[in-house]
Amino acid sequence: MLPAPCSQFSTPDHAAMQAWVAMQTESPVVPLLTVEELLAKGPAIAAELLQAREEAIENMSALPLSHAWEPDIWRRIDLRVARKRLEHPGRVLKVFVNGGMRPGKSFSCARRKAAHFCYTEKAVVFALADTQHTSPKLQQQPIEFFLPEEVSPTSGKHKTTKHERFKFAGGHFTNNEFSLRFPVVDETGRTFHGGGDFSFRFFQQDISTFQGFELTGAWSDELVPLTHVKAIHERMATRAQDTKRPEFLYRIEQAIKILEAGKRLPPALLGALYHGVHLVSFTPYTGWNETVNWFLHGAVKEEFEIAPDLVGKPGVRDPRVPRFAQPKDPTALVAYVFTSDNKIKSGYEELSAGLRNAPEKEVRIKLYGDVDRDQSACFYNFESAHLCDWADIPREGTLYEVIDPGKVKPPAVAWFLVDKLDRIWQVQEWPCESITISNMLPGAWAVPSESNRLNGDEGPAYKLRLGWKIGRMVFEIWKMRRRILEKLAESGEEFKGRIITGPMKWATAFPDGSQELDGNFIEPWVTIIDPRGGKEEIEGETLREKYDGCEHGIPSELEPPACTDEDGVRLILDALADRIAGETPRVRINRECTNTQFMFTTYTQAPFTDTTRAKDEACVEWFDLWKYLLKYGADHVDAQSLMPLGGIVR
Repeated sequence: MLPAPCSQFSTPDHAAMQAWVAMQTESPVVPLLTVEELLAKGPAIAAELLQAREEAIENMSALPLSHAWEPDIWRRIDLRVARKRLEHPGRVLKVFVNGGMRPGKSFSCARRKAAHFCYTEKAVVFALADTQHTSPKLQQQPIEFFLPEEVSPTSGKHKTTKHERFKFAGGHFTNNEFSLRFPVVDETGRTFHGGGDFSFRFFQQDISTFQGFELTGAWSDELVPLTHVKAIHERMATRAQDTKRPEFLYRIEQAIKILEAGKRLPPALLGALYHGVHLVSFTPYTGWNETVNWFLHGAVKEEFEIAPDLVGKPGVRDPRVPRFAQPKDPTALVAYVFTSDNKIKSGYEELSAGLRNAPEKEVRIKLYGDVDRDQSACFYNFESAHLCDWADIPREGTLYEVIDPGKVKPPAVAWFLVDKLDRIWQVQEWPCESITISNMLPGAWAVPSESNRLNGDEGPAYKLRLGWKIGRMVFEIWKMRRRILEKLAESGEEFKGRIITGPMKWATAFPDGSQELDGNFIEPWVTIIDPRGGKEEIEGETLREKYDGCEHGIPSELEPPACTDEDGVRLILDALADRIAGETPRVRINRECTNTQFMFTTYTQAPFTDTTRAKDEACVEWFDLWKYLLKYGADHVDAQSLMPLGGIVR
């Protein structure tokens, strides 16, 4: 310890001050005070500063709930959660904390749930870990560390009563739970009884054991099953209603002001902030499951920072890594905590040195938690640079139309424009989440799996049973051809390639009478139909013949080349890797084409097979469309002077 205040230093004494400075306690997060800055303050102020520094370091251990050091990213996470709470009062919030190796995620998650327990009336909190063996180290010991002395005395034991039980010994709580209520004072000066019931659960436990609990908060560590996440959501729904009260929302508004000022929240306000919040902490190198996919699939990354470990690394085009991502669910949030954020125990320098020659993907995962798909997914090189908007699409080029016909489910159709640089632009898809069918949005074709299926589960669009005849589908395809021209015109210049002018009339395709389409329609250079599906017969005709023979029929390439799934993966990987002039991706996907994007981020083949597992092909149609296009060899042709491929003349 430092000596008593240095009143003996009536005048600045460099040697004496230097001796005193040398007695400072080392800390990786509290900078040492220098002789020069202390001499400038004078002896009295210098003594106060040195003593305050020593007390701050001591309080980090003695009073961790209120004084533990945390990296600033947690203030930013708290601020995001607070803003979400104001946007969604009364709803359960889900916060997925992703990170590299040893960034201290469990430490900070435990602090928030301990604060919530202590400063919540009739708190009911679950903490879920993989097994009963891992729970003590990952969750029980961190939670106990943050409980105040009056809650968890040195002996670790309270007197057991009918309604209260608390014993912490051997590194865990007796029966993996504790129950206590005690007087507390919040930041407004209000006195009340905080605490309640805290239960540590395990993934192998049946979710039926969750019934009857009205949770105020939860924390799940690592690979929590999605079934458990959803069960917790249901159990938290009732008490999440507490967050709708005006006085609660007023406190959240005050929390936002504190956090925006760059300060940390007092424990009572921190505990209130995480009322109705399910925290999920995850380290991506440990594995990938349906819960991770549920949070990260389709999430939009935000607030990028430069990763020093990626700057100058061969092959790295973009050294940025995200701090946050917004999932499709507006009540969910993804945050990234880097290994380098933890200044106390991460060993970042050693880990970084060990990954100096590692691939970019491994560095992103292990040091920054930056992973957005299962690492077994085929198209690992698909990235945001491959996406585009309508305004980006060239107004000249060769249009290819590819159809994967369906017997019961709807067909999948995509339109591709190949420009003069032989770049491939996926212009449109059908069905599409943003295009109505029969005056209703169809939803997604495939969604993240809630089991162990590699390629997702069938979505509402996949399950549509339209009951249309081929002629009705042909009408829809013509309507989509018109839509392409309309969207291009809305977003910039009009299309300058081959166009067919209406009106067109369908007299027999609709049971209730004829239908007409007017306007201009983009003309495909060639239509490609799945070579296998196109040969399937219906009423004595192949599907290809059906499409060609109806009103305003759609003739297609006679014999498009067959392509195995294995060859398709190689073709697509190569196309995604191609760059024009060294920088611009050759392949661009309209952001509107969300079903195709799902396929690129999800499609996976089972090991040692050429096809995906039986009944695990929810997104395969969009893979097939790309496979047929690339196997066909789509390239740019002078559409004004040459006959269309396949000899089809309109």
